[in-house]
Amino acid sequence: LDLELGDLMTPSERISMKQQVTRAYGSNRRAQRPFRLVLSGLDQAMGQVLKGTAGFDQWACIKEDRPYLEVFADRKQDLVYLTADSENEVEALDPGKIYIVGGIVDRNRHKNVTLEKARVQGVATASLPLRKHITLSSSTVLATTHVVELLLELRDHGDWARALARALPERKVVADGGCGGGGGG
Repeated sequence: LDLELGDLMTPSERISMKQQVTRAYGSNRRAQRPFRLVLSGLDQAMGQVLKGTAGFDQWACIKEDRPYLEVFADRKQDLVYLTADSENEVEALDPGKIYIVGGIVDRNRHKNVTLEKARVQGVATASLPLRKHITLSSSTVLATTHVVELLLELRDHGDWARALARALPERKVVADGGCGGGGGG
């Protein structure tokens, strides 16, 4: 999780992001096969918020003050920043890749911020093929929690429709569109 974006959030958005990171961590910890979860950029504003969370120092994940580009400097070619704004779509998870999920709550004030960040850094980007598998009631921008839960489901079952049905909140899905394949734009 890229937690370097805290300066772009209001204090209440940082609290919301803290709750999302906490839920994402919990989902990963409860998963049959948890990801090797790395929280990067903890020396910034979001890190200050998270480090004040009760029990955070006991979390069983990798906590890095450094940005992900430094943490994975020797594997930059394997980095893929997941962003709804990317034109590239992930069809299946590649176990050789390191997927970065942006930790930002901004109520859509900062358009393309994660896409531009990755481009400037020379990091590959990809979006999730949501509209190919489900009819959404709103944008394809998902909460950090939902992205992590979706990736866990996808890795375990390899089925986008199933993963989406289990990971997305009902309010994001058009009731008659369901999770069948080919819905939406």
